[in-house]
Amino acid sequence: VYDGAGDVLMQTGSSENYGNVTIAGSGDKSFEGSQTIRGTLRLEGSTVTTNNFTMASGSKIQRAGTNTEGILDAAVSIDGGNDYTIEYVGVGKVAQDPEFSGAGTKDLIVNVDASNTLSLHANKTIRDLTLSGGVFNDSTFTLTVNGDIANSATHSSQSGRISLYGVSGAHVIFGDGNGFF
Repeated sequence: VYDGAGDVLMQTGSSENYGNVTIAGSGDKSFEGSQTIRGTLRLEGSTVTTNNFTMASGSKIQRAGTNTEGILDAAVSIDGGNDYTIEYVGVGKVAQDPEFSGAGTKDLIVNVDASNTLSLHANKTIRDLTLSGGVFNDSTFTLTVNGDIANSATHSSQSGRISLYGVSGAHVIFGDGNGFF
């Protein structure tokens, strides 16, 4: 856990990487050298301002902050082409480009608090979509899902849409009976 006020350079040994790491507090946080996150990168506060990290295959970025805290800086681009999950939890927020950077396939989980909304910020393509809590608003953008959709929350739209595309077999859409499209 990197917490507290002020700017922090997060250090590990040269051959070590992170399992799970939580970024909290205020100020800018950056990684020393090129690092790989093998577990969950939880963003609660602060701004991660470094470009030199990779999300391992099967890892997760979990944004638990707001639109201004618990974020990756707009200039951040994640290295590598591994598949990882992006999860939004807690208060309402707008998705941002940095968490979608990197060449790998992304899964998206929307699990914001019941009265809160995650809003899409641009056209995006993902593998699987899970709507677990709150509202997912595609705004005026298209979220292309190449895999399956699990829905137990609410999808709202202005003039955007969720588009199923790209799999040679059938897509599966399922939920607990409480979801709305």
